[in-house]
Amino acid sequence: MATIFIILFVLALFHFIYESILLPSFRLESRYKLFQLRDELRGLKNDEENGIEDDVFFLLEDTVNITINRLPYFNLSTGIEANREYKENKEFQKRVEKRKKTLESCENKRVFQVNKKLLDISALAFILNSGGWMYILIPIFLVLVLFAIITSSIRSFRSKLFSNTYKVAYASNNDFSHFAHLA
Repeated sequence: MATIFIILFVLALFHFIYESILLPSFRLESRYKLFQLRDELRGLKNDEENGIEDDVFFLLEDTVNITINRLPYFNLSTGIEANREYKENKEFQKRVEKRKKTLESCENKRVFQVNKKLLDISALAFILNSGGWMYILIPIFLVLVLFAIITSSIRSFRSKLFSNTYKVAYASNNDFSHFAHLA
């Protein structure tokens, strides 16, 4: 009973430290990077030589602003809900695909880099915001990896066994007599 209490206390302490101390610092750093991206994007819009189209600019700026405002909500459950909505709601799927095509159609390499940085920061936010689940997900992940290794080993053994079995099974009577342990 004491062991369970100690384990639960350590998990609660980890969760408190991560969610209350570390995660807000990580989010703040990500927000600053997003503000920097938005400033870079606005600089690109004002650049006479490498200007970008209005639709691409407004779409990407809107995406950066949404990411800044919704950064704490980028987590595993939101990702699962968005994925489900994407599969079930064709209108949502069309809107997302249209936005994606608009951004991908822009040939300005600097806009492409801003978009890539935005996606990288968003992916990092998903990982960081889901970090409180680490102590639950890591053991599950380790069990899955161990299962994959064991399954792969069994398949490898089975394959080697079958590849060697045919040599014995297809040997003629005369060939069998040449095997050392049968002589």
